[in-house]
Amino acid sequence: MSGADSSQGPEWWQAGDGKWYPPEQQPGPPPPVPGSGPLPGPDPFAAAPPGPSPSPPDGPFFNRLFDLSFSQFITPSIIKLLFILAITLVSLTAFGLLIGGLAQIDEGGIFFVVTAPIFWLFGVIYTRVLLELVIVFFHIERNTRPKP
Repeated sequence: MSGADSSQGPEWWQAGDGKWYPPEQQPGPPPPVPGSGPLPGPDPFAAAPPGPSPSPPDGPFFNRLFDLSFSQFITPSIIKLLFILAITLVSLTAFGLLIGGLAQIDEGGIFFVVTAPIFWLFGVIYTRVLLELVIVFFHIERNTRPKP
């Protein structure tokens, strides 16, 4: 049966030649290519299981601080403190810009009043991204470290 120029029912389908065909003539999925199919082994695109949880510090803080072999890290244990200090520094700087702009509001200080909150927002975001990058490096090191 050749195709029709218009649909003859709700389940009729239009082929690439522009003609309409009945549902029983609709082609199925193409046959599988010989040798195709899932590869042996684990699926490389499957979601990885969650990584190991952060391990507790390997020893007292001062022992890790003065570890000359750098086999123990202190940064992951003080990263929160570093973020708080950075937020404090960015906040004090933005507050200084704001106060300075308010003190000279008649002499172009409005620029500093407007840019102070923008500076604060971008400063906090920038700091957070940098510190997250540092933590990513530590996760990479932990996940690639040879297992004993």
